[in-house]
Amino acid sequence: MLLPHFIHLTVYSCSDQSGCTAPASPDYRQRSAMSDPTPNVHEAITNGDVPDIHSKILASEFILLSTSKDGESEEENVGALTAELEEVEVLIAFTSEDNAKAFVDEMADLFSEDESVDGILVNGSAMLEYMPDGYGLLLDPELDPCSLMNPDVTASVLALQS
Repeated sequence: MLLPHFIHLTVYSCSDQSGCTAPASPDYRQRSAMSDPTPNVHEAITNGDVPDIHSKILASEFILLSTSKDGESEEENVGALTAELEEVEVLIAFTSEDNAKAFVDEMADLFSEDESVDGILVNGSAMLEYMPDGYGLLLDPELDPCSLMNPDVTASVLALQS
C-alpha cells in the first residue's frame, strides 16, 4: 500500500457556494477539467457500473483533505474531510491536487483562521480500504464534473475489495 503523501494547501478567502456546482468563472472550469487526470472515474460513477467504478478507483490516485489547528499534534488531527449532503454522510475526495486547491480556495469560509488544510495523496485501494462504513463518496465538489456516489453504491464497490 502507498503511504499517504501530505501536500499543504493554502486557504484563501472565497465566495459562498454550496452543493455540487461549478464556480461561475469559465476559466476556472476549464482549468479544473484540464488538470483532472482521471475524468473516467466521474463517467463510471455517472453510469453506475459498479465493477467499472471499482476498477477505475483502483487505477487512480486521490487527494483527501485533513485539517489541523495550530498547536495540535499529528495524532490529534488524523482523518479526512467528510460532509453531510442531503442527509447522507460522504467522504470528500479530489482527482487532482489542483482540484483540491481550487475547492479550498473557493470554500475558505468552511475553515477557521487557525486551521491549516493539508492534502493527503492516496491510491484508490487505500481510499477504499479506509472508507467509513455507510458513507458515500463526493468526488470533486464545487467543480465540473462533480460526482456523488451514494452509500449503497459505495458498499457494492467495497464488496468487490474482498
